[in-house]
Amino acid sequence: MGLIALSLVMFIVTLDTTITNIGLPTITNYFHTSLTNANWISTVYVLVLSVFIIPASKLADQFGRKKLMLIGLVLFGLGSVLCGMSQSILFLIFMRILQGFGGAIITPVMIPLSVEAFGREKAGEVVGIIGAVTAIAAAGGPPIGGLIIKYMNWQSIFYVNIPIVLITFILICVCFVESYDNTISKRVDWFGMTFLSIGLFQLTFVLIKGYTYGWTSRPIVLMIIGAVASLGLFVIVEKKMEEPLIEFGLFGEITFAASTIGYFICGFAIVCSSLIFNYFLQNVRGFTALNSAYIIMSMSITVIISMPLGSILAKKIGYRAIIFPGILLMSISTFLLSRLKIDTSTSVMVWDMIILGFGFGLSCQSLVSACKFIPQSKAGVASGIVNAARQMGTCLGIALLVGMMTHNVDIAKKSIENKATASIGSANISDSVKTVMIRDIKNRDRKSVV
Repeated sequence: MGLIALSLVMFIVTLDTTITNIGLPTITNYFHTSLTNANWISTVYVLVLSVFIIPASKLADQFGRKKLMLIGLVLFGLGSVLCGMSQSILFLIFMRILQGFGGAIITPVMIPLSVEAFGREKAGEVVGIIGAVTAIAAAGGPPIGGLIIKYMNWQSIFYVNIPIVLITFILICVCFVESYDNTISKRVDWFGMTFLSIGLFQLTFVLIKGYTYGWTSRPIVLMIIGAVASLGLFVIVEKKMEEPLIEFGLFGEITFAASTIGYFICGFAIVCSSLIFNYFLQNVRGFTALNSAYIIMSMSITVIISMPLGSILAKKIGYRAIIFPGILLMSISTFLLSRLKIDTSTSVMVWDMIILGFGFGLSCQSLVSACKFIPQSKAGVASGIVNAARQMGTCLGIALLVGMMTHNVDIAKKSIENKATASIGSANISDSVKTVMIRDIKNRDRKSVV
């Protein structure tokens, strides 16, 4: 029952990283807003996860992992309810922040609770199973979201979390005892949290708004300077702290360091399919959310196969021999996706998704290998770091790729507008008609959303 509880925890937190992406076009139209504004629905969630997973892991080690897990579930469930009740895009974004806080608390506690409940020997196997569930949730978000939107509404994307949260809350209460890391003090590293939060927020803002404001504009330059300064101060402060937020010494263990980088790449790659490719299907090809989900589902099915297969093979031939081919396959698939055209056949797109899914499933073994040689007492903070890496990859992927996509769409729309205006100007019609037509084109451009 404890394994079921932890699996459900990771399922809903990871699911909410990608399930909203399939619904963003619907939510964008519902609130009559722009892609840039709607993008924050996904961005703030993974940004909060990225920033607060590590502090949350530290707080859990200090004040009780079971206690923090239950608090996180309450915050996540409350945020889900309020997201579904949102009547404005701004309120929805703020409630996603609340959800993110809950998710950040829940995520890193999973590995140390597994170690405490099942012992060090079985913990690796348990984490492997939970890792498979996590990968399936990440890949399964789009198809699940597509089905929900088709047969219900976008609000149900958030309401579906409620029964899972309630069941998980009860199971955590029953199946686990309280545990701590008795090797650390109860002092909270507020300076580290502050510098890390400010630095990551500024970096994300730069990636999202760089094209809009201009990369050499004053706001962006100031944000870049601020991000570098904040993250630099974070590193300086952490190295001098007796109980740092991030224990940089952990990166001296090469398997942990390499696994963290690999999991970061997994987070970045998932954005290509769950967000960018989804917008291509719905907004360029004109597919419905459900039809888009069916295509993306091929990736999810592949992950269901490749994740347990990778886990079995990794035990026999080593994690390096599994993770490296996985990252290579993800690289190949993203290259293939970059070559999509308006007339690309569905079978080709499905094949691209299959390659990405197989690579993603193999690469996600990084979550298991990360803590393989880490001391048991440091499993909590190590779990926080490696999970934060994946969320950071997702966050920066959303910011960078959506920023690029929005910029390219704006350029294309402006080019079409200029050509249409030039054609109207040279047409053999009255000036009054030309004026009305040009005005309508400009108004349509201002009202349209991607």
